[in-house]
Amino acid sequence: MTYPAKVKEKSTLLRQKGYSLNEVSSEMKIAKSTASVWLGNLKLSNIAKEILLNKKNNRFFKPNNTEWMKGKKTKPRIWTKQRLNLLKRYYNSGLNMLEVGERMGVTGSTINHTMRRNNIPRRTFSEACSITFSKKLPSYKKKRNLSSKEKYLQVATLMLYWAEGAKGRHSVDFANSDSKMATLFLKGLREIYGVDEKRLRVCLYCYANQDTNKLLNYWSSLLKISKSQFIKPYVRKNYNENKIGKMVYGVIHIRYSDKKLLMQIKAEIDIMQEELNKLGWRSGQSHFSVKEMSERAT
Repeated sequence: MTYPAKVKEKSTLLRQKGYSLNEVSSEMKIAKSTASVWLGNLKLSNIAKEILLNKKNNRFFKPNNTEWMKGKKTKPRIWTKQRLNLLKRYYNSGLNMLEVGERMGVTGSTINHTMRRNNIPRRTFSEACSITFSKKLPSYKKKRNLSSKEKYLQVATLMLYWAEGAKGRHSVDFANSDSKMATLFLKGLREIYGVDEKRLRVCLYCYANQDTNKLLNYWSSLLKISKSQFIKPYVRKNYNENKIGKMVYGVIHIRYSDKKLLMQIKAEIDIMQEELNKLGWRSGQSHFSVKEMSERAT
């Protein structure tokens, strides 16, 4: 049976976190033999090796049951200094309490109680959200080893977003009324950044005297995006009639809901800006004289 590439990637991430082959098999719903073939020769960190060794030595650990020894009377677990240090290492590595408990053979509530009792500082809400975000896999896959033509397309995409894109949002949002700019930017998202087509959304901005359905059909056909991915258009009713005709097809917002893509685009724009600054270009102006510029051009 052939599995998607994302399944193998996530299985590798789980293994690197200290998941056993049985756990990976159960979590990803694949055969243990498949997990063994994929991950048998994977190099593990010292923390991951320690997690696996701890599971192996703990005879009470059950991979498919997060509740340790449920319903059985057991002696209170003694939390030695060494064991508390191990708990801190797991927690500080980015694991949540449930994940720490799974690796130490206890429940998440036991970890919570132990941390409170021993005054072990816990993460703030913002820190927890940041760790969750960092673990989240991106929904796109940027192409590597770009050809010279693709590099030009990437630069054009970044320049367009630098000029017409929203910078302070949590998702990519490019707005323009020029069909050529819109198609070029979307081409860059598709061919360079490998975006997920299902995440694309389009919002139309037009005036009340324009045919909304006609405009939706036009942009849907041009951008090759289904009308079901268009959100409710914004129709402006109060406008200056003297300015009619300047936006024949209205304005569209091309949106992609992945903050990681927005962060990557903004980071690459900053890199491009630094490269331009090294060449003497700042704020769109050259710091060379006319003579120097003519010599550089030749």
